[in-house]
Amino acid sequence: MKHIVATTLFFFTSFSYTFLAWGGDEIDGKAELPRHSRFYNKLSLDGLSYASFAYGVAGYSRICDSLHTSFRYLCIADFAKPSSAKRMYIIDTQDSSLLHSDYVSHGKNSGELYAEQFSNEMQSYKSSLGFYLISESYEGKHGYSLRLDGLDRGFNDRARDRAIVMHAAYYADSSIVNATGRLGRSQGCPALPKLGFEKVASIIKEKSVLFIYYPKWEYLSESVWLYDKNSQNTFLKAEGVSNNSLLK
Repeated sequence: MKHIVATTLFFFTSFSYTFLAWGGDEIDGKAELPRHSRFYNKLSLDGLSYASFAYGVAGYSRICDSLHTSFRYLCIADFAKPSSAKRMYIIDTQDSSLLHSDYVSHGKNSGELYAEQFSNEMQSYKSSLGFYLISESYEGKHGYSLRLDGLDRGFNDRARDRAIVMHAAYYADSSIVNATGRLGRSQGCPALPKLGFEKVASIIKEKSVLFIYYPKWEYLSESVWLYDKNSQNTFLKAEGVSNNSLLK
């Protein structure tokens, strides 16, 4: 994997460590909420579903453990929400706070108001689900942008080859929502509003894990970061969620 942060930290902050300690005992056959649910409540993540938060935290913890690196920021794009709503959340795991929330566009072939179709294929112009490392910055046709390295084989690992990056765009502004009822769409990139983007991007580059979430069973039950094939157990089970309820 190119451009992974070189400096390896051998400790976790108290927030990250608590995330690694996935709780949840079964009570009357139903899993209790993990211990980190209190952090969800503390953060007051208005609009971010607990499911997207819990899956994001689960994968983030495994990625940090696997790479022996404590990434400071966890960015969650909740594509279960419409593009007319703010659905990008940037969580500072060091001081247990919400750094930023904003609008984010999806790929033009993923859907209109909602992203409902996803792809890892070249020229698909669709968003890709899963976990990414937010890597180095560069100046491109959209100005200051951040490279993304997909960590989910078969779901987003062609992100760099597809030039899927995080960038700012005029069509990701709330004024477009006011005019059309939804954001404009990208060629598969998570595009954010121009206002304030460069400042936020400069903070999170090379220090962050990005999770693009959608309640799709095919992904959530197969991601290496969420699914343990040896034990046939998923973090979905820890949440008491099945493919017959929340997931599609």
